[in-house]
Amino acid sequence: MQSGIQFNFDEEQRPEYRRQGSKLVKVVIKLSGGRVDETQANYILLGVAVLALIISLFLFFSSKKMPYQPSQREILRTMTLPPVAPAPR
Repeated sequence: MQSGIQFNFDEEQRPEYRRQGSKLVKVVIKLSGGRVDETQANYILLGVAVLALIISLFLFFSSKKMPYQPSQREILRTMTLPPVAPAPR
């Protein structure tokens, strides 16, 4: 039985794979008006992430140096509050 179908096993066809960029990369490219390509957009996002990390570390470590000091008015107000009666049982 001979059918008209021939198989070519030597040639393997694979679908063309192209890595799609992330949505953030597309947003950066769109906001730049197309002046940056995908690689440059990745570097921009990396720079933004590093900058955010540096700012957050700066804020975290600078807040440890100066603990909250209540004002004189706040101290006097808390010392003159009326006593709270216990709840009835």
